[in-house]
Amino acid sequence: MADPSPRPAAASEPAGTSESAGSARERGLAFGLLALGGLVGLLLATQNWWTHPALTPGLTGNDATGSLAGVLAGAAAAGTGLAALSGTRARQVLGVLIVVLGIAMVAVALTASVDGVELTTGPALIPGAQELTQSGVRWGYLLCGVLVAAGGGVLTARAGRWPRRRDKYARLTARAATVAEDDAADVWKAMDAGFDPTEGNPSPDRDPTGRNQPDRGE
Repeated sequence: MADPSPRPAAASEPAGTSESAGSARERGLAFGLLALGGLVGLLLATQNWWTHPALTPGLTGNDATGSLAGVLAGAAAAGTGLAALSGTRARQVLGVLIVVLGIAMVAVALTASVDGVELTTGPALIPGAQELTQSGVRWGYLLCGVLVAAGGGVLTARAGRWPRRRDKYARLTARAATVAEDDAADVWKAMDAGFDPTEGNPSPDRDPTGRNQPDRGE
């Protein structure tokens, strides 16, 4: 009985594995940048961007931007979660929108101002925004905007090359079929050698006909 012929598709498996690993790294980079920029930016929007000796707490990013800083970072974080659950086309569209959100976060951090903001402590008005001290939190928020824009750019440019869900399931199905075919080939080889596959692994002291072999010491 002839052995099954070798399958040429097996030679392409290393290339496919390498491509999947590269896509996984790109996907991890994109969503890592987006999650970090969006969530940390959302947190930094609630922190003090300016402080004053008589003001506790200080002036937060949301105070200085009319809550725009928090809205932009929250939208970027929400877009990241939505992109993770979407298909290729939707990811690319969301990637463009997220890039715009990241650029807007950078612009908000650069243009945030306390001019015209009334600072009060109890009934007293604190005169002069010139006595406010700027903290580094504002620039941390700017960096988050850069991360969001970069992650959105990777998402837009590379999402079209990432494996789709149905492609992943097709590969798993093909791999399972290959394993099953390999098992079937082993059974045929065992039958060609005279072993009965229903008896399990053949005993080393039995020949293919099932008769006991003489002890080597005899």
